[in-house]
Amino acid sequence: MRMEVIRQLKKLESVQAMVSMMTKADTEVELLRIPDCNYCTTPTPSYVDGKTTTGPWAYMCEWHFHLMGIGLGLGRGQKLILKGEDNE
Repeated sequence: MRMEVIRQLKKLESVQAMVSMMTKADTEVELLRIPDCNYCTTPTPSYVDGKTTTGPWAYMCEWHFHLMGIGLGLGRGQKLILKGEDNE
């Protein structure tokens, strides 16, 4: 169990390092409306449109993204931003 936790932490560190090297254009997309998460059973706004660990792409809330997403960037996923929202 301890080795699995260490492996997951190393994976998270490598994802965070990759995200820090990417531009906003690679990791974010602006939308007029944020769709609901494809996995939640109740309407929950999506955090990311991204590739999942099972293969297909999906709209995912933050919880499902951390559970099933493979990261942000080209070919991985983009964070969903509501158009006109001040995110600076």
